[in-house]
Amino acid sequence: MNFLLGSFYSLFFLMLFLPTKYLSIKAPLLALVLMILALKLVLKKKVYISKPVLIWCCVFILAGFIFTLWGITNGSIYALKTGKVDVLWPILFTFFMMAQLTNKVMGDFLKVITVTSAAIGLYSALCILALKGYFPMSINALHLGQSIDRNSFAIAKYYSDQLPVLSFTFPFLVTLYKYKQDIILRRWILASILLSLIPIIMSGRNALWLITLLSPIITFTLLQFAKGNSADYNKLHIQWKLLMTLIGVACFSLIQSVISFDFSALIKKFRLGFSFNTDPSAMLRKEQFYSLLNGWLQSPLIGKGLGTSATLIRSTTAPWSYELTYMSRLFHTGLLGVIIYGSLYGWIFYTGLKIARRNPSSGVYIMPLLAGLAGMLIANATNPYIGAFDYMWITFLPLAFINGLMVNKE
Repeated sequence: MNFLLGSFYSLFFLMLFLPTKYLSIKAPLLALVLMILALKLVLKKKVYISKPVLIWCCVFILAGFIFTLWGITNGSIYALKTGKVDVLWPILFTFFMMAQLTNKVMGDFLKVITVTSAAIGLYSALCILALKGYFPMSINALHLGQSIDRNSFAIAKYYSDQLPVLSFTFPFLVTLYKYKQDIILRRWILASILLSLIPIIMSGRNALWLITLLSPIITFTLLQFAKGNSADYNKLHIQWKLLMTLIGVACFSLIQSVISFDFSALIKKFRLGFSFNTDPSAMLRKEQFYSLLNGWLQSPLIGKGLGTSATLIRSTTAPWSYELTYMSRLFHTGLLGVIIYGSLYGWIFYTGLKIARRNPSSGVYIMPLLAGLAGMLIANATNPYIGAFDYMWITFLPLAFINGLMVNKE
């Protein structure tokens, strides 16, 4: 492993395991990776980026630039701040994609995601035991905001800054497990799935539970669109369904016996979480919805511009940010922006599935990432996760793999 790849894998691990934290460590490492990559590209006098992917990146960056200018025109003082997410960071990720991405490197990225997911699950389990007084450990060691409390439904609700990452990694792992491959031993994937279920179940978060329940459906749907890949449906389908059932029963039984978890309360909370008349969070999102809708109706075609805010302000520190991400995007960029960004994400799924269909051996690289992206897009509907640097890789990593598979084919 060369120094550039080692640095890149380390940075990627930190982005997953310590999201939005420890910028003092990530920033120098990011600068180091950028300098080494720039030097290698200059010496080789060659960039490894396909024309379709380059066009995709240019459209994404140009759209962000135009809507940022539109926000400034409409008097937003935060447009330049939000421009980092929509313009600066995409330029940075585009530069990363100019590096050569071989099948071995792509396989290493899959390993990093699998290992990190297991590490998050294990660390979360230790934190939960420590919070309950069963394990001598300082949970504040990494400053990830871990906490646990019991609400009126007697559900132990665990929180950590790592939880949003599982919205990507769990569907990713479920899909990766379905593939016959020699990159990662399947028992390690299974171990990562089992460990991930602990913080997922204990989180008490409706969106994360929903994504977990939908993961087999996401996997099955994507694989149906990519028939002809290396997944052996006839042999693995029954085994896979049985395995998922056993995993769920085992985890539920373990958590029930260790901390007396009330699963009837969990079901009740999940149902009430979608009640816009009784659940406080749902009621707040309802208010945001109508505020954003009324603001969008004032400029339906191109929206209000990035960095602007509706009449209802959710956060005084980030007044442009709303939990309803897609409604917020409609408010900020209008129908034109929704069509542009929707088409860009649609292109990732369409092209990734086409590659997996035409070249079955490529499916193991791209399909788990598409499943993870689908899971995160679901989670992103009610929380603006992808609007942070440490989560933008969720969009650009599948794109980078598509680029690598296109370039390698050429």
